[in-house]
Amino acid sequence: MRTSPPRTCKWCGTGGHVRYGYCSKECSASAKAKRDRDRMSAQWWARYDEQPDKQCDVCRLVKAAREFRPAHNGSHVCRACPKRSPEARSAQRRRIARRNGVSYRTDAERRRDGTRAKDAERGKALIRRLLKKVAADSVKRLKDQKRRAGGPALSQHPAAVAWRERYNTDPAFRLAQATRTRARKLRKCSGVTMIDDGTVLPEIFAEHSECPYCGIDMPMSRATVDHMVPLTKGGIHSNRNVIACCFTCNTRKGNKDFDVWVSSLPAGRRAVVEVAVARRAAVGTSSHVPSQRVCKLAVSLDTRPIYLGLT
Repeated sequence: MRTSPPRTCKWCGTGGHVRYGYCSKECSASAKAKRDRDRMSAQWWARYDEQPDKQCDVCRLVKAAREFRPAHNGSHVCRACPKRSPEARSAQRRRIARRNGVSYRTDAERRRDGTRAKDAERGKALIRRLLKKVAADSVKRLKDQKRRAGGPALSQHPAAVAWRERYNTDPAFRLAQATRTRARKLRKCSGVTMIDDGTVLPEIFAEHSECPYCGIDMPMSRATVDHMVPLTKGGIHSNRNVIACCFTCNTRKGNKDFDVWVSSLPAGRRAVVEVAVARRAAVGTSSHVPSQRVCKLAVSLDTRPIYLGLT
C-alpha cells in the first residue's frame, strides 16, 4: 500500500494534521500577511508607518497601522483576526454605527420589529371586529327581548314602575311631563324657548277615543300632544294649537306644515281632522292660570295664526 510522506506546516514547521500546507488558520494568515508585505513596496509601508496605532474592532488590541486591512467603511480589523462570527460582525457594526452617530439593526431585528408591528395591527383589527360583534349581539339581544316582551325593555325598579303607572293613568301628570320634555328638547335642539300660555288642560286626552289622523284606538297610555303649527316654525303651546293623536302619527308628522300633513291623509280622515280642529278652535282659552315655572308668554294669541288652513 502506497503511503504519502508526512507533511509539515509551511509556516511553523509543525508536523501532523496539516491541510493545504498549514496547520492552522493563524499560520495561513501569517504566511499570507508575509507574502503581502513582501509584495508591497517600501513607499507603501512608509505611508502606513506615518499613521497612528489603531484598535482592532474584533480583538480589541492596539496594533500598528500596517497590521490592519484596508477598509472603506470606517472599520478597523487587524490582519491576524480570523473569520468572525455573525455575532461578532453585528457587534462590530453596532460599534461603528455608534461611533458615526447612526442607528444599526440586523436583518433579524428588522424582521422581528416588522412582525411585531403587523401583530399589533392584526390585534387591533381583531379587537375592532370583536367590539363590532359584541355591539351587534347586544342590539340583537335587545330586539329579541322586545319581541318576546311585546314592547321595549323597561326597568323593573319600584320607582320606575310607579312612575310609569302614574304616567299612564294620571292625565295631569302625563301632560306636565310631556310639556316639560318637549320644552327641554326644543331648547336643546333649536335654542328656542317654548311659549306656553297655560291653556292646555289634561282633558285633551279624553276628547278622542281614536287617533284623528289614522283612526287607531287611542287609550290615554298611547296618546300624545301634537302641535298643529310646529314649535320649530313659530307655533306655541296653546289650547287652540294642540290636538291629541297617537305616537306613530305624531312622529310621522314631525315639523311638517299642518295643511301639507292633512293633505297627505286619506280623504275619510281629513273630515275627522276638520271636526277635531273646529272643536279645538271652539274651546278657546280658559281661566286656567299658567304655571310660572314652565310658561313664558311672549306674544298674544290674536297676533299669531294657529294653522295655515286645510286643503
